[in-house]
Amino acid sequence: MHHYFFKTQKTIFIKISTAFISIIGVAAMPYITKMLFDYDFSKGIYGAIFIVFLYLTAIAVGMIFEYISQRHSWKLGKEFNILMKQDLFDSILLKNHTDFKKYDVSDYISIFNNDIAACEQYIKSWVGIIQTVLQLFVYGFFLFKLDYRLAIMIILSSFLSLIVPKITGKQLSIRKAAQLSGMASYVDAIRDLLSGFRFVNNETRENISKRHKSVLEDAEEKQYHFGKFNTLTNVVTGSSMYFLEWVVFAVIGILLLQGEITVGIASAALGYIQSFCYPVAYILKEINNVNASRAATTKMLRIIDTNAPKLPSVSDFKNKIEFQNVSVRLGDFNFAHFSHIFEKGKNMPSSDRAASENPQFSIC
Repeated sequence: MHHYFFKTQKTIFIKISTAFISIIGVAAMPYITKMLFDYDFSKGIYGAIFIVFLYLTAIAVGMIFEYISQRHSWKLGKEFNILMKQDLFDSILLKNHTDFKKYDVSDYISIFNNDIAACEQYIKSWVGIIQTVLQLFVYGFFLFKLDYRLAIMIILSSFLSLIVPKITGKQLSIRKAAQLSGMASYVDAIRDLLSGFRFVNNETRENISKRHKSVLEDAEEKQYHFGKFNTLTNVVTGSSMYFLEWVVFAVIGILLLQGEITVGIASAALGYIQSFCYPVAYILKEINNVNASRAATTKMLRIIDTNAPKLPSVSDFKNKIEFQNVSVRLGDFNFAHFSHIFEKGKNMPSSDRAASENPQFSIC
């Protein structure tokens, strides 16, 4: 996979660098808000106008460079798909018949559609992880410029908010697997039932319909079972984040009461709470995506790295090609003890040779 990182490194660099500039613009906005709240208006209106213009600049920088970054995200997908799909297609063409038949044509189509998509997710997830780490550094920088105590508290609360997903993750994964299994069983049942359509008549129609309903209800029940737990997990996770935000909110109130922070610092800190929580959760999500797509990536690289078979080359062909007792087996196809002479310029072989003990192939 490093080969594809190298081939697309220019696009990746532009995407990450422009995203980094966009993050700086967005992250600066709460800090600029703090500057406005704490501004001494006795110094004149021009300083406030400058701060407002600075805020507008931060918005423009954030949006323009985010647009460039997202454009290069699509460009990365295009470049990656062209490179990998072409490599995969060329590798398939290099296979001999026996190796090619290890997969059905439908399997190859599925690899082009699904496995390559998983590989694309793999490379995009790594890029997303790098971007998010940079985002955490930028927000951390602004937080510590505000107040180191609030910075430490917000950072710790962000990591504590991940406890709930870690606790519920295993059970959620089990229920998701059951849901996918139920949907797969339903698809299999549909295929089997419709494949036997020629046997449908007045006597069998009711039983076939009951079988379909049974499998359908089982699949939907597993879907509902997963959905209930997923909803509970989302609500509990969201509630834990709100609770931690409330704790930070209370601490900010106490520091304001004691006069240890300004109103501007308090407003900016509140703006950074969620901005720091969600990137941490996003990193875990992308790590899960990397792990989930690793199997497909390994499979793809194994197929693409197939070496071309070394075939004998014909150096010269003057008069005839002679086969003596040649046997070939390709899967279920068996071609045994073939003997013929093919003469140059003639449509039909001149004679048949009896099979000998030692098969030979010669060009004259």
